[in-house]
Amino acid sequence: TVQPVTHGDCYPKHTTELNTSNKLTMAKSSVPDAQSSSGSDEEDAEQIRITLTPASGIEETDLHWKLTGGVVPITVPADIRRRGLSVVVNHLLGRTADSDDQSDNEEEEDTEKLAPIPFDFLLNGRLLRMGLETVAKRDGLSLEEALEIVYFPAVSAPQGSGSSEEMPDWISCLVGVGGNGGTGGGSGVCTGGYDGSIRWMEKCVEMASVVAHAGPIKCLAVDVHSTTIATGSIDQTLVTHTYNPQTRELGLHAVYSGGHSNSIESVALANTSSTSEKTLLASGDWMGGLCLWEVPRGDTAAESAPTKKAKTATNSTATAVREVQPTASWKAHASSISHLCYTHDSSPTSSKLISSSWDHSLKVWDVERQDCILTLNGNRVVSAMDRCSNSDVVATGHPDCTMRLWDMRTQSKEGSTGVSEKTFRPSHKSWISALQWSPTDPFILATNSH
Repeated sequence: TVQPVTHGDCYPKHTTELNTSNKLTMAKSSVPDAQSSSGSDEEDAEQIRITLTPASGIEETDLHWKLTGGVVPITVPADIRRRGLSVVVNHLLGRTADSDDQSDNEEEEDTEKLAPIPFDFLLNGRLLRMGLETVAKRDGLSLEEALEIVYFPAVSAPQGSGSSEEMPDWISCLVGVGGNGGTGGGSGVCTGGYDGSIRWMEKCVEMASVVAHAGPIKCLAVDVHSTTIATGSIDQTLVTHTYNPQTRELGLHAVYSGGHSNSIESVALANTSSTSEKTLLASGDWMGGLCLWEVPRGDTAAESAPTKKAKTATNSTATAVREVQPTASWKAHASSISHLCYTHDSSPTSSKLISSSWDHSLKVWDVERQDCILTLNGNRVVSAMDRCSNSDVVATGHPDCTMRLWDMRTQSKEGSTGVSEKTFRPSHKSWISALQWSPTDPFILATNSH
């Protein structure tokens, strides 16, 4: 028989005694205390499913950083960042650092845990630098399915290996070359200075130097196949030198005249191959003028090519050098040409040239027809520019402290060439004066600033 219960007798004594355990269980689930509340918040925190895929095109090396066993979705906190994901990957690899409360049995095991590896991550083709959920919402990615994250070992900060003696004047341009005459994997550097001198250095030690111009050198380019060095100067002169690694001497190779009437600001050599019959040279000046030249190869210059006497520092007459006239010249930009580079698919028979200028534009030129086939207009002066070593992705630096990427490989719906432009967050406090892509890694780009 069920007896009615009044408001005052809501919890009779016999009911409490009979159902003590049940009452306590319900109380725990419905009215948790402070300690259990925090644990519940952690369990109810928003989470996201992801898959971790090793980046392709990167060798395994001896770090053994690739996960095995296939791609399996895992659940991680929605606000996890790069460091948190790096801890997850290291844990899955068994590289987690040993804890202080390790048991005696674990300490006696023969297997030792390896040191953790710092990782970087790509989500939707971009480096992960914010919380996972924030990036997914920004890029419009659906959270109903597992997010595919590509991971790879992070690039560690470079370590200095020494420095050279102080130069007599400012270094205006610098190009990295092979230590063995440009053909080996050495650590050579070729520099141009405001004293008009070219210096060839290996491991911070000067191997050779020569006074190439009467005025400051503004631009420099090196053909790694023939160790030919082209330099342009404020004194309106353009010359090439060759470096002999056996004798460690820099010798004047050719003088290029009849093309420019003002300061030469940029040069580019088409590094085609060691068996190429000719090397192409392009130069740009302060007023936007562009000249094309054919560099004499070895000692096989045309007999009709004029020569002139080169003078040494002691005014003594040296061997005769070639004097080269431009094959073409025209007005390419309305202002100074800050940089020149040949496209990735350029060859001696079919060459395309990319030019950047202070007139806020990038242009692509058909060298054979001397015709502009693409113009990209921006809203900032282009103070520096370089092309990726394995594609036609171009990076530009600007006075607003930012760097921009221009991908000229994209195709529009109509089938014509399009351009994808991305702007990086400012990483300098003043304008970017120079930048250079790694010759071996397309994911590394170096910039410097005033």
